[in-house]
Amino acid sequence: MADELRTATNSGLADLKEAGTGTASGTQGFDCTAALSEIRTTWEARLTTVRSECERLHGSLARTGTHFGEVDRHVKGRAAAVRIGNTPDWAR
Repeated sequence: MADELRTATNSGLADLKEAGTGTASGTQGFDCTAALSEIRTTWEARLTTVRSECERLHGSLARTGTHFGEVDRHVKGRAAAVRIGNTPDWAR
């Protein structure tokens, strides 16, 4: 999941950079140009941080998922070995 989020974030970051490419020249003379540039820069930094964190977590989450899958199989096997008969607890 972290890898999918990293990929989506990377795509969003590329889209944001592409959309901002012509902003400075296209909005020259408007008061909002500096604000748009500042906002875009902060969003680029945020998305870059999210992308990096997802990349960092991907391996750990994958290993953890594998570990829990193995634990679940082990617990299922041990639980299946317990014989309690056909009488429910409330009837004993």
